[in-house]
Amino acid sequence: MSSSNIQVTDPVEGSVYEIIKKIGKDSGSGAYVVPDIPERKLNGSIKGTTKGKVDPEDVYLVIDQTLFGSASEGLLFTADTLYIKKTFADPFFIKYIDITDCYVRQIVEKDKNDKENITKYVIISYKNSTYRISKIGIDVYKLARLIKSIAISVNKSKESKAVITSDATNSSKAIKRIPLDEMPVDLRIAYIKVINLMFLSDDDKIDAKELSELYLLIARLKLSPEERFTVLAYQKQNDNVQDILNSQIKPLLEESAYQEVIQSLVKDMLFMYRKTKSQEWKNSDFITTFAKVNNISEEQISVLNQAIDNDLKIFDDNADDSVLEQGFREIASNAAAVGVPIAAIYLSGSVVGLSAAGITSGLTALGFGGLFGFASSMVTGIGAVILLGVGAKKGVEALTGQKEIDRRKKKELMLLQLNKQLQRTVNMIMEDINQFANKLAQSIADNNKNQETISILLDKLKNLVSSGQIVANETKETARLAILQKVPRTLNVDRLAIITEEPTKKKYYNLIIHCYQKEKDSSGNIVMCIRKDLSEEQLDTLVRLLEGLEYFSTANLAKQGFNTAKENVTSFAKGLFK
Repeated sequence: MSSSNIQVTDPVEGSVYEIIKKIGKDSGSGAYVVPDIPERKLNGSIKGTTKGKVDPEDVYLVIDQTLFGSASEGLLFTADTLYIKKTFADPFFIKYIDITDCYVRQIVEKDKNDKENITKYVIISYKNSTYRISKIGIDVYKLARLIKSIAISVNKSKESKAVITSDATNSSKAIKRIPLDEMPVDLRIAYIKVINLMFLSDDDKIDAKELSELYLLIARLKLSPEERFTVLAYQKQNDNVQDILNSQIKPLLEESAYQEVIQSLVKDMLFMYRKTKSQEWKNSDFITTFAKVNNISEEQISVLNQAIDNDLKIFDDNADDSVLEQGFREIASNAAAVGVPIAAIYLSGSVVGLSAAGITSGLTALGFGGLFGFASSMVTGIGAVILLGVGAKKGVEALTGQKEIDRRKKKELMLLQLNKQLQRTVNMIMEDINQFANKLAQSIADNNKNQETISILLDKLKNLVSSGQIVANETKETARLAILQKVPRTLNVDRLAIITEEPTKKKYYNLIIHCYQKEKDSSGNIVMCIRKDLSEEQLDTLVRLLEGLEYFSTANLAKQGFNTAKENVTSFAKGLFK
């Protein structure tokens, strides 16, 4: 028997997370890298390999070495530790910082026929000891390369006095995956500063449209008046974006959470640039440079844009709950394929204005509660209302027209939640208008000779008023759309005639008919379709009329059917006696 050691000669550079994302999947047939670790394998690996000591949010890589795919034996990688579980052995772990080397040991044995049998193992050297990993389900050289690369990276970080040490690791000190509005306020302010720099990059100023978008983000991230003032006063066009990321965001976050914040930033940039400039993102040097420097691929940007398009479907009258559900399913699938966690897409909430809690609970109600993996519970408010208030529907509702309304119930509740968020944003702007107005009045009262200061305050005040009007208009339109979800898109005129045939109700017939117009359906038939130009007040009145007249009641449906049958019998009888 003879043995030899095969050393790793081509280690990969980067952080632990970056190294695992680059080459972790190549480590073996049973290797799964976040965010593409199947839930069954994630749970099996945590229970078996770590005895439940690791949170799901901490797992970067799972290597399954079981025969039937439970992943209860094998390897599990976090930000700072490698966990290993062998058959008939207790779980074992090694801190990356304690690893001094990793290589492949090749053992050659000859049988009685002088035939050579070659066996290979991965050997980890640590703290004057070694640990052997068998070949089951792994590529021995690629796994050794992965572990050696991680060890080199961590020890370099130690030498440069970075966050990771043997006593306080990046994982234990830094923030895991939580919604952005729950992260430290300094991080949230830095996040908004990056968006601010994007707006300043083209013309050195922030106009009313851009300011209104900033305020929608500020409202989602829950900044206080003093914190908002810090953001509004920020005008440092020459600040380096990467410096802000490296000094004010990255040190506070665990590596995977940092990558999700970067992806969330790109999504917000894409939407705000589209909304304020009406241009493709590739026309923005700021976004293209940011994406390139932070390793965001065009495929990932494509998925982020798809998510934006799906967010905007909430304003599309042709999109009901099923369309929203289908859109989210496609996003979840496509995001996983290009390495974008679904949590990253909604880390700061929805670009249309919903907070992280609002969009998460709304998605939970649409059947997507398990996609996020946030460390805190976010199924509140709208999610609870939808889950408790929308149940199975009876077939007769398809006949009454109620089914059409029920197909929009979840969308309606999301629009109502959005309307509340927009109203909060308007109130926030009004507070800041008063604050700036007071500062301007004080400057004028003090006979301040610095006209530049007065001019700056005046410009900001004008911008605030204009942005407030923009958000107020969006608030009004959202309220209109929410009410629109309660009315039938096509009116059953026969039923309307029946429920308004009594003298005291006849006057309502024309009021309701006025809200509809004649159009051809897909079959070429003339139908009465809801008018597109109805105001919030008109729609609200229409809803109240239809509800008061019990338009959707089964009794009125039966009455309509009886009258139709009676008319058919009368017509048939007249035909007999002609």
